[in-house]
Amino acid sequence: MIKGAFDPYLRPFILSRVIIPNLRVDDEFEFLIDTGSDATAVHVPNAQPVGNYDDGATTNIELAGIDSDHEYFVEQGILLFTDGTLVRGYAMELAIAHPSTLDTALPSIIGRPLINRWRMRYDPWGSHLEVIAKDPDISFRGSVEDIPRQF
Repeated sequence: MIKGAFDPYLRPFILSRVIIPNLRVDDEFEFLIDTGSDATAVHVPNAQPVGNYDDGATTNIELAGIDSDHEYFVEQGILLFTDGTLVRGYAMELAIAHPSTLDTALPSIIGRPLINRWRMRYDPWGSHLEVIAKDPDISFRGSVEDIPRQF
C-alpha cells in the first residue's frame, strides 16, 4: 500500500515523482487528494521547476475552482508512486497552472481521473491514509529512486 499523510488541517496528501517529458521535468511533488477535482493539476510552487511555461505547451484549458475559473495548459506526464517495494505509474494529462493566475499557497492536486483508479483507507483521526493502486499503467519491483533521472 502507498502511504499518504494528513496535514494539521486533516487534508490528505501523497508524494509522487512526476515526469513531464516535453517540459523536461523530473521531480517529486506533494499532491492534495481532491475528490472534487475533475483534473490532476500542478500548482505553484510545484509548477516552478517547469520553467518557461509556454514552451511546448499543447493545449490551454480553464478549470473551475471554488472561487473562480483558472487557466492551465495541458501536458502529458507520468506520476510514479511507491510503497517501498513496488512502483506504480500512471500516464495521464496534467493541468499545469500558469504562475500568475493562482495563489502560491494552493497545493497541487490529484483529481478523480486518478482517484477513481484507487482504493483508499481514509482515517484522518487515526492518521491513516493508504492507497491501493488499481489498474496502473506500469508496475514493477523497486523504488522510484532506482529510476535514473530523465533530465
